[in-house]
Amino acid sequence: MAQNKHIERVTLFLVLILLYSESPAQWQVATPFAGGVNDLYFTNSRNGIAVGTQGGLGNCQLSAFLAKTIDGGENWVRIFLPGVNTTNLNAVDFGNEQTALAAGTNSVIIRSADGGFTWTQVSAGVGSGYNDIAFAGVNQATVVGNNGLIRYSANGGVTWNTVNSGTTQSLYSISFPVGTTGFIGGANGTLLKTTNGGSSWTAINTGNNYFFNNLYFVDNNHG
Repeated sequence: MAQNKHIERVTLFLVLILLYSESPAQWQVATPFAGGVNDLYFTNSRNGIAVGTQGGLGNCQLSAFLAKTIDGGENWVRIFLPGVNTTNLNAVDFGNEQTALAAGTNSVIIRSADGGFTWTQVSAGVGSGYNDIAFAGVNQATVVGNNGLIRYSANGGVTWNTVNSGTTQSLYSISFPVGTTGFIGGANGTLLKTTNGGSSWTAINTGNNYFFNNLYFVDNNHG
């Protein structure tokens, strides 16, 4: 599901919940709010989730922003997140149309088992923040974060274990272009690969010091 996730990011993330109208080159605001959108994922043409940072109300900082659409992005309804200890969600991904994960600051991971209508915090406090999350099939999932942190789940995100990354560089993006083969991009030329769905990773020598903030594959071999 991770390749579809990055397809949606390329086509939808940059619009920040702007809805494309029938007239060419025209956009309209679908749901204005005081905050920021960091990621979007659609399971089909009508059902999608947006995550990000919720704007504060006076001196009060609200919980992270998460909204759901069931009409292709024309309207969005905010989903409140009681018990979630973060003000910012950086990434969201689905293993199937019902099982979803989102991750963000405070190293929080939240999980939905009903297509994104309700969410439960399943992990928090390990590391200094998560930057991206992705499924490799229905059960295997990986989250990446700062200072080389990788955590892996073999049961759809219910429980998590820390995996040796072999690096202390911050990790920013993850993609599974096909099956259990996946890649992680990070700071200072860091690029990691797995062939087992994320339970272990090996370094790829890129020969540069670029920051890989996002990964995208056009097919199984080209990215």
